[in-house]
Amino acid sequence: MSVRVANQVDLIERSIAQLASLPAEGASDMHARRPTQAALKGADALLKQISAVEELPEPIIVATPDRGIEFEWRKGQRLFAVNFSPDGTVEIFGTEGGCVVEEASISHVNRRVAALLRWVSEAQAA
Repeated sequence: MSVRVANQVDLIERSIAQLASLPAEGASDMHARRPTQAALKGADALLKQISAVEELPEPIIVATPDRGIEFEWRKGQRLFAVNFSPDGTVEIFGTEGGCVVEEASISHVNRRVAALLRWVSEAQAA
């Protein structure tokens, strides 16, 4: 299912707010904990890149056990994931048909992220 950008931005803003309200410490290492401020700041920067894309599949957004945030979009055979590490590092990962087409560690959200968001949005639906 594709979601119009305005709705997607609202969805992501709500998700970020929910993640920011998680407890700082989980019951165990496998429980979600509040992401670090650096990870939350990176997620906020992602919103600007999302607004450059007309329609996107609905994302999966999760807090990682190490206090980061992961976003994942899938459409057809394409997958694009962005992981904001606790230290603010951004990991991007794209696959098509199970083959890696992009894997990089970047210092901040940039135009490459916007290009990959467009790339996943242009995939043929399954």
